Formats: sequence, structure tokens, C-alpha cells
Amino acid sequence: MTSRTDPAVAAEPDRASAPESVLWHHAAFCRLGLPVAPFSEPWRRDGVDAALRLAPGTAGETLPDGPGLRLLLAFLCDAALRAGSPTVALGADAAALAARLGLVETAAAPLAEQVERMVAARISVSVDDGPELSVLDARSRPRGGGWPSSVKLNTRFLASLTEHAVPLDRGILRALSASAEAMDAHAWTREALARAGTGATVTAPWPDLAERFGTPGMDAAHFREAFESALRLVFEADLSIELAVDDEGVSVRHAQSEAVSASEPAPVAAPAQLPLPSPVPVPVPVQAVEPPPQEDRADHAGPRQREGRHREDRQREERSREDRRPRREEAEAGQGPIDQIMDDMIRIRSHLTGLPQVVWLRRGHGEENILVGVTPGTRLDTDRLTILMVEPIVMQVSGGLGQSDFERVSAWVMANRDLIDEFWEGSILSAEEVHSRVRKAPGPSWR
Repeated sequence: MTSRTDPAVAAEPDRASAPESVLWHHAAFCRLGLPVAPFSEPWRRDGVDAALRLAPGTAGETLPDGPGLRLLLAFLCDAALRAGSPTVALGADAAALAARLGLVETAAAPLAEQVERMVAARISVSVDDGPELSVLDARSRPRGGGWPSSVKLNTRFLASLTEHAVPLDRGILRALSASAEAMDAHAWTREALARAGTGATVTAPWPDLAERFGTPGMDAAHFREAFESALRLVFEADLSIELAVDDEGVSVRHAQSEAVSASEPAPVAAPAQLPLPSPVPVPVPVQAVEPPPQEDRADHAGPRQREGRHREDRQREERSREDRRPRREEAEAGQGPIDQIMDDMIRIRSHLTGLPQVVWLRRGHGEENILVGVTPGTRLDTDRLTILMVEPIVMQVSGGLGQSDFERVSAWVMANRDLIDEFWEGSILSAEEVHSRVRKAPGPSWR
């Protein structure tokens, strides 16, 4: 028998003192999705490594569901683990609890309803072939109804929580709280990576994911569409992970790019003008689809005419470089702003793009070929610079991107075409607008 003072139910010191940004949750709630819609019948989900059960306390009662249930369970697990106590105070009323959860005042009423459903229901979990454990103590439901000032977890569940605690991100979970599916996806990625260890890549096939998170009756195509949408929300919110999606399933790993602090940007070398392509580019299509026919006057020009145009381009480029030399010298001396629009160029780093490379955009000044630069680091090293032309399809003009990296960068380019075009045309005037509009690349590749 487990006593009330059994050290097995005490939170570990490092967990108790973990930063407030960490939200401890039970692995069972991370490995399997909870109900996304109300049920009044017993609900269950089984996986190879966990199981969940929800049943009404009284026939006909509605079970808890949606983002509210997820926020409440995560809050209870975190508070109990940090305090080393099964009893968790909820506050004077729903408004007080909503404030503790970081929710707006209008969320108090629906949160109160979820609390009422939760304490009335029988919720149990099992993990790794262990016993089925009730989450809440049966005495949590207040006699005569009303708001419960506190909730008590089952002591055996708290012991299991101590053994199977998963660190989620409190801010990310709150940011995803409009989507129950995205909250489940975030919990899954964090638990899978925590279990796999540093440097590992976790891959889950679509049938396994559907078993864990799918809605009964949903076909495979609709589940994949819904789960990809949830993953996209997670990827936009969580800068610590990379995702890959293909017809086989989903892979997740820790971000491989250099960690970048938005408040402490790394030093940057003076931007140089992206060179214009002089050779005729060889297209590397993103997909095996024939591009639409394009009328290109250069295709009908003779060798002398083409050489004349290239010479004019080079002369115009040299004049542009001379005009901008004083500003480059300022930047080299450390007097110029970091990651601002300088020499009509701007650097967009990995924490904004989701790419391991750094992207460089520049003004076009009336030139027809829209170009994007890519470097492996934050310095504009022309020896390691890759130039992409974005029309009529994304193609590699110079540089050495491998096929997988090219596909990733191409997906980013296609997701940001409006931004690239407007910056090239000069209609975007501030770095802040660029940074606020950058989108991470969707698509079936690491992103």
C-alpha cells in the first residue's frame, strides 16, 4: 500500500524548480489524443504504449473535451508534480483559474463547464502495459455541486506521473489553445523526442498516428489533412523542432540549425549585392511538372545581343556597388544596424524561415529576374552563396545546394512569393514588415 508520505509521490527537485515555461504532463496524455467533441457515452482510446478511458459518472452526463480538458489536465499534472502533493487548488472561481491559465476573461464560463464535467467523469490511464489508474480521487467531486476550490489526484496516478513526466512548453500550449488537435500534436512531438533522446529522429506511420489521434469514422485522407494542419500550427509555434511529412508518415527531430536569439543577433558581415546570373541557368524543378510555356525575349536573341545585355547588367551592377560602398564600410566598422535593410538587402535567419540556411533578399531596381540568395551561415560569404531564380519556376543558378536542401528552400520560396516579389519591387520599406510576414515552409520535407 502506498502511504501518503511515500517518497514515490514527491516531485523530483529538478522538476519542482523547473522554469515556469516548462509544463509537466503525463506521458499517456501526450501519446494519445483526448476527445475533441462532447460524448455522453464511455470513451476509450488504445495504443501500443498507452490507453485512455473516460466514462460519465452518471448515465447521460457529458464528458469533458476539447482544449479546455487538455489545459486543465496539464495544469493539474504540473501543479501536483511541482508541489509533490496530490491536492491542487483551483482558486476561488473559474475567473481566477482562467487567469492562472493565462486565458482571457471570457474563457471563464466555458472553463467552469469543463471543470464540472471533468470532476464528474471517471478518467483513467495506463502506460507501458502498466495498471489502469484513476486520474482523480473519487472525493474530488464537491458534494451538492458548485465550484470545487481544489481537486485531488489519485496518489497512484501521481506516482506514475513522477515516473512518466513529459516537459511541454507552457507558452506554446497556450498559443495552440484554439485547436485541440494542435495541442495533441505538440504534446506528441515533445514526448516522442524526450523518449528518443538527443539527436534522434522519430518517425510515425500514418496508420499509427490515426490510431492515436484520429476521430472514429474519419478516413485516412481526411485524417492526414487534419493532422498536417495541426502540425503546421505546431511548427509555426515551436522553433525547437523540425518536421518531415510524406506519404509514409511524419518524422520529427530537434532543430538542426544554429540556435539564434532574436534579442541578441549574431554579427553580420556587410551585405554585398547578389550577383546577376551570366550563364543560362539550368532549371531544377521542385516537382516533376512541366512549367507553362513562357515567352522570353532572350530565347530569340542572337549571341551578340545576349552578350550585350550581360555586359550592360555587369556595368549597372558595378555602378550600384560604387554607390553603396560607403554604407558597406559603415557596416564593416560595426556602425550599421543588424538585420535591417542595408544596401537594399536584408538577411532572414533560420528562426524565422525554419531552414538551416540563411536567406538573403534584395531590391530588383527594375531587373526582370527575381533572385534569392542562400548561405549556410549568417555571413554573406560569396564563395558559399547559392543564387536561386524564382521565375518561371524556382531554379538554382549558382551554388551548391543538394537536392534535399534545394527542395526545402524552394518550398520556402513558394510559401513567401508575395513577400519576395514586394521586397524585390521596393514596396516593403521596413525590416519589421519583412520579419512579421515571413512564413515557414510547408510541404513534404524537413521544415
